[in-house]
Amino acid sequence: MAIVRCGQCEKEFSQNEVSVTTRGVLCDACKQNPDRTASDHPVQQATALRTAPVPAHHQFEFSGTGSEYFRIWIVNLFLSVVTLGIYSAWAKVRKNQYFYRNMRVAGSSFDYHGNPVAILKGRGIAVVLLLGFKYAPSIHMALYFAVLAIFLGVFPWLLARSFAFRLHNSSWRSIRFRFHGAVTQTAKVLYGYGILVPLSLGICYPLLYQRIRAFFYNNAAFGQTRARLRIGAGPVYSVFIRTAGVSLALFIVISIILSILFIITFIVDRTAARSIAGFHVGKFVLMSLPLYGFFFFTVYPFFQASMTNLLWNNIGLGSAAFKSTQGALRLAGILAGNAILTLVTLGFYWPWAAVKLARYRAETMILVAQDGLDDFAADAATYITAAGDEITSAFDVDISF
Repeated sequence: MAIVRCGQCEKEFSQNEVSVTTRGVLCDACKQNPDRTASDHPVQQATALRTAPVPAHHQFEFSGTGSEYFRIWIVNLFLSVVTLGIYSAWAKVRKNQYFYRNMRVAGSSFDYHGNPVAILKGRGIAVVLLLGFKYAPSIHMALYFAVLAIFLGVFPWLLARSFAFRLHNSSWRSIRFRFHGAVTQTAKVLYGYGILVPLSLGICYPLLYQRIRAFFYNNAAFGQTRARLRIGAGPVYSVFIRTAGVSLALFIVISIILSILFIITFIVDRTAARSIAGFHVGKFVLMSLPLYGFFFFTVYPFFQASMTNLLWNNIGLGSAAFKSTQGALRLAGILAGNAILTLVTLGFYWPWAAVKLARYRAETMILVAQDGLDDFAADAATYITAAGDEITSAFDVDISF
């Protein structure tokens, strides 16, 4: 049978599948649709579907070991002590560089570029503010409130610079991360939503929690590619409510167990039976400590795993996305084991604990690249002071990416 080419879509058909028209030889589809093109042809569409790009999944990997990090950690600790804390700025850089450079995704590792001198300057400012808070009340309460007013006034700037310093000094494939948040935006989030927390008796705290993280992620960028957080306050409230439910259930169970232990101990201790004042409180406290430890190492991992998965599974970076699969039970086991071994070894297990936690976080994180990873463009680099980062760390409000 003869093969004939359609004069419109230019596809080849058998002779009985075409017709001769005033517009030339056309297939049945082009005969009915004068505007039809080759790209509209079913065969072409099927080919396009077959060649559509499939998202690539890149597993994060952490290649560090406890023994390697122990050598860095013990030197950092020793030099920080003998220099009265001055070396701690260099210690922080060495620590971050070790963890960044051993964290890999898609065959490339991260890197940290923080300047120890800049960090030391920031810590110097932090020490001055801390001393001001400590000694100002003994001089005059008016001085204390003046220091407090100054701190509250500059805190949004400190926090914005903290975010910027962290991201600017972090890189992947030689491309720096960036932070574009303005100080005015920081003040609006901190004080605009922060004031709602005491006014609502704490009910609005999850809202503040979500707004702070949305402010950070939505103003973060990898080179010129902006990140975005795709969830509102509702899912965050859900995590807080479920955590409260778990806490309440555990509290009830622990209260029942402690009540039973109290009764048993009270009956066995005849002295306590005659006088409550004679009850061995220390013995009871020792029995209750494991239960409260169980409470902490159950509730905190549940919240941490749930919130981590919620946030990272809803963060986009251009066409790329993330998938986090942390498990509350697995995280609880790691944290509890790390705490026990660190306590038993008088702190010397800490490097292995930090590495173990970093490895687990890497194992439960995947980068999903829809259009490939080579389309990100490096943005212009700018110097960012470390003062904000170090001062916020000193006041225990250090928020990392």
